[in-house]
Amino acid sequence: MMHRNRKLGVVIFGLATAAMALANSAGAPARLSGAPGEGTCAGCHGSTAVNSGGGSLTISLPGGASTYTPGQTYRVRVTLADPTAARWGFSMTVKKESSTDFVGSFAVPAEPATRLVQLNGSNQYATHSPNGTFRQQTTQAAWEVDWTAPAAGTGAVRFYAAGNAANNSASADGADKVYTGSLSLGEASSGPVNITAGNTVIPQFVFGGGWTSSLYFTNNTDAQVAFPVRFFNDSAAEMPFGGSATKQLQIPAKGTALIQAQNTGSLTQGWGTFDLPTGVTGYGVFRQAADGRPDQEAVVPFAASSGTRASLTYDESNLVTGVALWYNGSQAATVTITARDEAGAQIGTGTITMQPGTKTAFALSDRVGAVAGKRGLVEFTSSGGNIAVLGLRFANAAFTSIPAAP
Repeated sequence: MMHRNRKLGVVIFGLATAAMALANSAGAPARLSGAPGEGTCAGCHGSTAVNSGGGSLTISLPGGASTYTPGQTYRVRVTLADPTAARWGFSMTVKKESSTDFVGSFAVPAEPATRLVQLNGSNQYATHSPNGTFRQQTTQAAWEVDWTAPAAGTGAVRFYAAGNAANNSASADGADKVYTGSLSLGEASSGPVNITAGNTVIPQFVFGGGWTSSLYFTNNTDAQVAFPVRFFNDSAAEMPFGGSATKQLQIPAKGTALIQAQNTGSLTQGWGTFDLPTGVTGYGVFRQAADGRPDQEAVVPFAASSGTRASLTYDESNLVTGVALWYNGSQAATVTITARDEAGAQIGTGTITMQPGTKTAFALSDRVGAVAGKRGLVEFTSSGGNIAVLGLRFANAAFTSIPAAP
C-alpha cells in the first residue's frame, strides 16, 4: 500500500568477511538471481546447499495474479523467511519463458530500501540498498518493486529471485542460508476488460502483511434490502475478500452488515464495487498492526463510480499523501494529474495510462514532484471512463483518509 506499506523489508546478503559486508550491504551484483545460466548469493555466502534450510523465498503479485496485461504496472513482492536469520538480502530479474531476454521495466518505490542494478545499459535487476538491510530483524523480510509489463505479444514471462537469510555475524561461519524462487505469468488477453461496476466503489482495500480491512453497510430503510458486492485485484481479476469475490448481501430493515478481510498472509490489495440501494450507506476501515505500538486505523469513505473528474486537498509540508486511483471504461484512458498550490496556481502535472477495471496506488510526490513541501489541491481528470479516488495521508506512525470531491 502507500507510504508505510512501501517500507516492506529487503533482504541483505550475509557477511562472509568484513570487506564482503561493506560490498554486499549495498546490494547484489548482476547475474545472481538464480535465473537459468546465472548464479546465486551462495557463491559468497552459502556453505550449505541452496534451499536446504528451514525457510523459503516466494514471489507474488497482489491478489495472487497469474497473468499480466501488456503495459500495466504491477507491484511485485519478494518474501524471504528463515527462523534463524537476522539480516536479509535478495536479487531479482524477469525474463521471457522462451528465452533469457529481460522483459518489462523495473522501478523502485521512493523509500531508500531498494535499488536497481544495470546490465547492458538497462535496469535488469532489483536488489536491496544499504538502508534496506534490516539488521537484527528476525523471522522474515519482504521487499516490493514496481514492474511495468512489456508490449503485447511478448508471451509468458518468469520472475527469478535469490535471497540470503544471513545470521549477521560478519564472518564466514557457514550459518547463512540461500533460497531461490520463481513466478510465471502468462500474457492476458489484449481485448477490453468488461467490468460492470456498481454505483459505488471503494478504490482501495488492503489486508495481510499487518493490515485488516473492514466494510460496513447500514440499511436506513424500513424494508430488507439485497444487493451484489464484487471484489477485484489491481489488474481487474476477481479475488476473494472476506471469503468470496462475489456475494449477494442481505440486510434487514435498519440493520448493519460487516464484511472483513483479516490480517492473514502476505500483503494483498484490490478494490470493490457495490450496487447500493437507495437508503443504504457505508464506509471502510483500514487497520494496521505493527510491533511496538498500538494498532492504528482510519475510516475510508466509499466513492461514486460515475464521474470523470475528482480532486483532493493535499498537505506535503510535513506529511506524505498517498493516492489510490481506480478507472473503469470501455477502453484504456489517460488520467491527468494537475497539482495546485495554496494560491491556486498550477505547479505541476503528471499522467497515468490505465486499463478498464484497474486500480493503482502511489505516493503523490512520486507522480508530481512539485508538491513536495507544499499544500493545495490536486485534480484528476480522465480522458475516457469513470474514475474514483481515495486519499490517505501519513505522518510517522499515524495515518488517516482524505475525502475526495467529485
